[in-house]
Amino acid sequence: MGFLDKILGAVTGSAGTAAANGLTREQAQLLKQAFEPLEKAGKELPQKGTAFLVDGTQETVLLDLQAAKSFEPGQLLGAPGRLRWGFSNHQNKALEKIGNQSLEQRGRFYASVDAGAPALDVLVRLGKLLAAADGGQSLEHPGAPVPDWLQYLINDAVFASFSKSSSGNAAERDLAKHRPAWNVHLIAALLAHEGLDPHVALQEVFERKGLDSWYHDRLDGLVEAPAVADYMRSQRDAAEALPAKLSAAGRVLLARRIGKDKALLNDFAPLFLRLAIDGSKTVRAEATPHLEGIAEAQRLELLGQLLKDGDTTQRTQAAELLARLPGDAARALLAVAAGTETSKAVQQAIRSAMSRLDAAGDAGELELPEPPAWQPFEDIPLGEEAVQLLIANRIELLEKNRVAAEAEIEENKASKQTYRYKWRQDNYAAHKKLTDEDMRVAVRVLNGQGSKNDQNRAKNGQLQQVVGFGNRLQSMPGFGMPHLIRWLAVSRHWTSFWFDDGFSQVARPPARGLGRPARAGRAAQALRHADRRCGAHRALPVLEPGHSGRGVAGRPRVAFLRGAPRVHRRRPGPCRAAKAGRPPDPARPERHAAHAGGLSDRAGTLAAAGYGTGARRRQDAPRGRAEGTVDAARHRPARGRVARRHQERGAHRGRQLAG
Repeated sequence: MGFLDKILGAVTGSAGTAAANGLTREQAQLLKQAFEPLEKAGKELPQKGTAFLVDGTQETVLLDLQAAKSFEPGQLLGAPGRLRWGFSNHQNKALEKIGNQSLEQRGRFYASVDAGAPALDVLVRLGKLLAAADGGQSLEHPGAPVPDWLQYLINDAVFASFSKSSSGNAAERDLAKHRPAWNVHLIAALLAHEGLDPHVALQEVFERKGLDSWYHDRLDGLVEAPAVADYMRSQRDAAEALPAKLSAAGRVLLARRIGKDKALLNDFAPLFLRLAIDGSKTVRAEATPHLEGIAEAQRLELLGQLLKDGDTTQRTQAAELLARLPGDAARALLAVAAGTETSKAVQQAIRSAMSRLDAAGDAGELELPEPPAWQPFEDIPLGEEAVQLLIANRIELLEKNRVAAEAEIEENKASKQTYRYKWRQDNYAAHKKLTDEDMRVAVRVLNGQGSKNDQNRAKNGQLQQVVGFGNRLQSMPGFGMPHLIRWLAVSRHWTSFWFDDGFSQVARPPARGLGRPARAGRAAQALRHADRRCGAHRALPVLEPGHSGRGVAGRPRVAFLRGAPRVHRRRPGPCRAAKAGRPPDPARPERHAAHAGGLSDRAGTLAAAGYGTGARRRQDAPRGRAEGTVDAARHRPARGRVARRHQERGAHRGRQLAG
């Protein structure tokens, strides 16, 4: 108790009461200011609320707040139970301002709480006051068995009372930096203070079953705090029993927290192994990558014990994990288990694991043949016949756009809507500006002879439509990869070229005979060589198998060849955009087309590049995109209604890009 507090206590007596409850004068003032907005719900509510918090008197304020529900006192306090976004009220900006002022004062109070000697009585009363004021209107409960008043207090201190700008930014909500007292120890102390089980604090930290997955990170400050590791070590029995009390969402967080802390991982290796063989696939997927942090000998011992004494699910998953360990030691454990196992499901898992170990041993003895030498792509300059072909394309495309523009005019006349569409008319007007000289500019750019001005003219969207029209230019005998790379380096407005129809037409034939990863690497090497020869290597990065679209080693999101990655498919069926009839995204056209054919993004990417997906069933196969294009799964031109539909979609995409 400071000297000033003593003086004020002698004069008013209030400071002495606050100090007796573990509050400083500044903290008492912050609480008083935080609840001043309650005056709009009742003239005496702020005074009663402050007296209840600081002195523990005026308990009837809780009933008064419940009776004032029509005034929405929870909104006056900024909706303290939130775990989503910042507090706002677009219909009542004055109310939003008042609520944010209350949140700001409470935020300062939470930051001032002493980690060594928190005012538990005051914090309990604060939680109960928030619960009475809001009446559950904004409360979002993660799912742990804690009373509502405690959940209100935690939500308010850990998330809601931070500023609106930091509500979605975890870095700005760093509890260890801004509010160090708020951790699992404080939650356990509050539970014990009210006669509840303090070990429920661990459930409060990790449980997320009551929240949408998008908001699971809102309480990450509690999860990431070093205090969690200290509490788990000091309460080992409670920590060992924790997985059985958590939902799958909570176990995922627990596996993530233990797995990223190597010291904690080795301290709780048996618990973590149970998470790695959990019945939930998401929990296993989170835990398995961290198993390498446990010593191999300890892993073998623990997995062998689970294979012997675990339930059916645990024994099955233990056999699966043993197949990933060195052959001799794992084989011995599996062989012993195979002789005593009675469950058919586990027996099958053991046989499968032993087969994988045998296959891994045989694979090391195989010798692959040397890949054949690759030949650089030929670079034959395009001549006058290419110019005449583009001129013919321009005339034909101009006529099609004229018909489309006239149809749009008639549709506008017949439409009852006030808005009149003009983009087909604008596209036609832009096409009329093209001349035969523009076609010669395009050929010069394709041959690598274009000037800077030529390259700028080649960025014209209508000219790009003429060059790519019907893939006729790409079908010419002299057209090759160097021409395509030069054109894509100039015409593409984003880095990826996998979705270009011209690339599909030119790149697919060399890929047809390349089935092994070694050959795929050769093909990528050849493409990179041509890329550099054409001077486009800075604009068009060439992806090699085993690298993602961002250049990071790992599972590829885009593959150069079929056979290199494993393409994951989903059940056939159009996406929501296709069902609603919405036009495709011009920046991501392959997603809409692929989803309309029932493919995942990765399968659609391969289909858009013209490669097979390994689909065996007709309904799983990607569909052709336009007349004359290649059906990637069946390796034949698409025909009929599918071809017409995708041709119309391609034309629509071109018009969007032109607009």
